[in-house]
Amino acid sequence: MTSKSLYFKLLWEDLKRRSWAIALAVIAFFFALPINLALTMENAQADNFYRYNDYVSLDAMHWSSEAAKAARILELKTGIVLSGGEFGNGFLAFLMIVTAVVMGVSSFAYLHNRRKVDFYHSLPIRREMMYLVQYTGGVLIIAGIYLLNLIFYVGVSCAYGVPVGNVLGGLLAGWLLNLLYFLLLYGVTVAAVMLTGQLLVGLLAVGVLFFFLPVLVLVLESYCEIFFETMPVQWQWEEGWLMDTLKWISPFTAYLFALSWGMKELGNHIPALIVTFFAVLALGIFGMALYRLRPLESAGRAMAFRQTRTPIRFIMVWGYGIMGALFFWMIQSRPYWAVFGAVMGALISHCVIEVIYHFDFKKLFAHWPQMILAAALSIALFFSFRFDWWGYDSYLPAEEKVESASVSMDLDQNWLSGRKIETAPDGSQSVSWEDPDEYRMENMYITDLQPVLTLAQEGIRQEKAAREERFDQWKQSGSSPADERQNLVWSSFQVSYRLNNGRTVSRRYNFGMDENMMEAYSQLYEQPAYKEGLYSILGQSAENLAWASYEERGAVYGGMTDRKRLSQLLAAYQADLMDLTVETRQKENPVGRLMFADQEQKKFLDEHSVQAGRNAYSSDTYTPYDVCQGWPVYPSFDRTLSFLRDQDIAAGYGLNSEDVDSISVDFYWNEEKTLEELQAVNSRFETIDRMVFDDPEEIALLLSAFSEDEMYNYNGLCDVRGDFTLYVRTKKGDGVSGSLQMNRITPEIEELFVGTGLFEE
Repeated sequence: MTSKSLYFKLLWEDLKRRSWAIALAVIAFFFALPINLALTMENAQADNFYRYNDYVSLDAMHWSSEAAKAARILELKTGIVLSGGEFGNGFLAFLMIVTAVVMGVSSFAYLHNRRKVDFYHSLPIRREMMYLVQYTGGVLIIAGIYLLNLIFYVGVSCAYGVPVGNVLGGLLAGWLLNLLYFLLLYGVTVAAVMLTGQLLVGLLAVGVLFFFLPVLVLVLESYCEIFFETMPVQWQWEEGWLMDTLKWISPFTAYLFALSWGMKELGNHIPALIVTFFAVLALGIFGMALYRLRPLESAGRAMAFRQTRTPIRFIMVWGYGIMGALFFWMIQSRPYWAVFGAVMGALISHCVIEVIYHFDFKKLFAHWPQMILAAALSIALFFSFRFDWWGYDSYLPAEEKVESASVSMDLDQNWLSGRKIETAPDGSQSVSWEDPDEYRMENMYITDLQPVLTLAQEGIRQEKAAREERFDQWKQSGSSPADERQNLVWSSFQVSYRLNNGRTVSRRYNFGMDENMMEAYSQLYEQPAYKEGLYSILGQSAENLAWASYEERGAVYGGMTDRKRLSQLLAAYQADLMDLTVETRQKENPVGRLMFADQEQKKFLDEHSVQAGRNAYSSDTYTPYDVCQGWPVYPSFDRTLSFLRDQDIAAGYGLNSEDVDSISVDFYWNEEKTLEELQAVNSRFETIDRMVFDDPEEIALLLSAFSEDEMYNYNGLCDVRGDFTLYVRTKKGDGVSGSLQMNRITPEIEELFVGTGLFEE
């Protein structure tokens, strides 16, 4: 008998042996694919595709023709079919994970039974052939059943009017990709079975290989978050090596991260798919090697290979030790409780593992030196984070080792967010907001490092003090540290050092800015490299502009489209912004904002703009600010304001008291006094938490210190009173809300608020 015929004969026998698994898989895939699609499509048609049409009724829309409506319905149906069968479907992924475990365990379940092992291995069949039959049998079962039900799925799709050509490519690609990750999960499951000698222990081993190391990585991530004060947010969840490790340390997490790509982003992840493919091949070969080396007498034992017992036990005991330390630290943030948690985690896990290994309670402490060593290393790891033996928070590179740096400060960029028009495959467009840090990292290259290092050095000092204060207060009362410097301007400060060796190192600080810090910050802000890497408008070319407008006190002026005037306005604003200083920002708040749009943005606005106010509640209507970044205009921007005034735009003048009908002031408190008692002190009280000013002189006085909400948010240096809100109502019937600018509050203004207690020390 040839090897080929022998393979198929043995495969047929294996399939008959696993008829129960085949039956369960058929039922599971049948309900997950064709039946699920039929139910989904019925529900979608019942509500006229309301959910799938961005919650807009098809009947409420205006169609140019019935053909256009039919085309939209077909588009929605196609989307439903693809979402249920393509790569990225969560329910289908869950099914692949479950079947991978079931098939992996059932393929080699006989290895856990001594009689069956003796029988199978007494047959005149090479181990390589035996392994190949069992391994490929599990794969073929799922691949075949999945494909068969995918055919039924396509049939259901056609029954609901979706042509095969619309979905076939996406469904086949989904089939291949889901099978790829099925093979990854399946290979690890087979390896777990090979390494163990009992079914239950094998299942536990699958759980360990799937989940233990990812959980361990997340625990280490938690250590970093808790104890490293200067760790950037991006490092935690995007750029850090721990998160990269998490993506690849387990087949389970690799599959989860891959599902987030969906079908649209696969082109960006070809290298990851290639690595996964070779990992599948390596696991298959590794499983065969284990099968060849596996002792026959290992059936019934916990571990098939004695050599694996010690490293697995040690890693797990150490891991549970650091988990225990973290658990008790989070409950009671005291070092001795963390030590207790580490000891308990190591002790309990060691005892459980020894019982599993030996099935004998007398062996609980058979390897107690290893347990003590693992517990000691767990404690050492905890203290290395608690006292920063790594030197993470104190890191400050030597200036000569830094090629350039990029910096972000909340004071300067918490209002920044680029807008980008995105076009979907179906031709529909939407606006996406971009992270300003992406622009900063690509465009900011600071080479004058002295102010950066000064800010970082002070940040290190303050973060170290805050760290010890926080831990000391936790020790005492479990509370967070109090802020003792409320009078300072506070900001987060993230710096990314591009080192000469090619590495990029980032740190983030939160600090109060005293005089020395403010001086260093002023030097940084005056650097052209800083502003050019921060404000994208400084890199904007006039050739790309198609439209501009100016907004002040709630009114929008313009819709400027003349290319010459756009170029002049852009040049004026760029010059003013480059001349802006920290000293000016400490004195002034913006009076208005400019918005520039390129051709694509203007076209989008023309098709989707709304005229009624700033807020658009419809999913397909947008205001200019929804589409374009707003750029603040300060009172000292003489070039910009002069140009706007030359265009007959009343820019920079603010609200005229003659145009204001009244100003109401709302308080965020509720005195225990009655309205009559309050009015006896100050007749301006309308209610117990509202005052109304309608006298022209008083209105003019308040307007002299008024700062619009929309505008002062652009500047974190010129403070406003945040404990009450002013609402200015014009004689035209519109209005704008804001606050009083701190440095413009005069004794005359304070006198207007007698009886409120707002200005009483």
